[in-house]
Amino acid sequence: MDVSIDYAEIENQFAAKVIEKKEAAAGGAEKPKAQGPVQLVDPKVGQNLSIWLSRFKCGMAGVCEGILNLDETLFDMDQLKALIPLLPTKEDFMNIAEYIESGKDVSKLGKAEQFYMEVQKLPHAEQRVKAFIFKLDFPGKKTEVRQDLENLKLAVREVRDSKKFLKVMENILVLGNFINGGTFRANFTGFKIETLTKIQDTKGSDNKTTLMHFLANHLEKKVAAIADFPTELSHVPAGARVSMTQLQADINNLGKALTEVEASMKLFDGEKFGEMLSGFVFVASEDFKNIQKDFTDIETEFKSLVDWFGEDPSKKTPEELFGTLGEFCTHYERARTDNVKARELAEKNQKKEADKEKRRQQTEATKKVSAEKSVVEETVVDDLLSTVRDGDAFRNRRKRVVAI
Repeated sequence: MDVSIDYAEIENQFAAKVIEKKEAAAGGAEKPKAQGPVQLVDPKVGQNLSIWLSRFKCGMAGVCEGILNLDETLFDMDQLKALIPLLPTKEDFMNIAEYIESGKDVSKLGKAEQFYMEVQKLPHAEQRVKAFIFKLDFPGKKTEVRQDLENLKLAVREVRDSKKFLKVMENILVLGNFINGGTFRANFTGFKIETLTKIQDTKGSDNKTTLMHFLANHLEKKVAAIADFPTELSHVPAGARVSMTQLQADINNLGKALTEVEASMKLFDGEKFGEMLSGFVFVASEDFKNIQKDFTDIETEFKSLVDWFGEDPSKKTPEELFGTLGEFCTHYERARTDNVKARELAEKNQKKEADKEKRRQQTEATKKVSAEKSVVEETVVDDLLSTVRDGDAFRNRRKRVVAI
């Protein structure tokens, strides 16, 4: 092949670059790389703990001091809960102890290891933190449980003591027996509480009006004094949101946590920490006893109410009973609103028809007056034309002229 290539040019432009090693620093040895802190703790735990500690400006010793003093201005409950899985294990303490005993430089330890050395000065750190968490958590948990107990108590007593609601139930029974007349469902002396939700589903012949609309209209017209019965059941919706099972579980968990703290109190005998905690634990114990008593009392009242309705107290829950009553009240109030709108629309249409009839009568009257006026005008014109044809008009005029 007769091909001419400038190989020297190729080598000059495309040759691989040779990277020369830099000469070692004076003395002939390379400068050693800087080493990081010594890590004895699990790297992930150490990283999370470093992040946790970065939130506090008081330093590691200040954090431990804050726990020892139950300083609620330094920590919130979530921060303390996040600390529990980051606390040192026995293995962590052993590793740090071995490092120190080996005579190695403690200042080279990582942030997590340094914190663990501070925690080591705080005996029973985990029990202290858990006790601190309970102290912060108890007031909120107590308030939540108390609120549920109060809502349940008020719902039970409102339903039990409402004279208006009892009268409404009587009216519903009479209404139901009439509708079911001639069937095996007639002449009943009572009905299941679930029947209240079926009233809304029973429709009239127009397929729009429901039995609930009729009931609302009936109460408004015949027994207006009880038509506003839902106002006496204002806590029923709140009672429907209370789960007796969940409430019992919350109280049990509260008691379990309190028992654990009470058991750990002996670890802090003679300490300021124990003295500060003991006062709180005493008050919390009294509060818990009252909560237990109130729960037992409300549970008894609720079962009595269920039995009053003829239901099985072992099966009916507050969510079911008060849920049904709340739904009934909601549909009833909606039906009352529908009835008001229907009456307003009927009145509006009636007024519209009355106005239309009035305008029609006015139009007829106007036409009648116009017709009568037209007849008069035609009569005058006819008389005038008749006078002209007979010449009377001109005769009379001549007579007037001669007379002048």
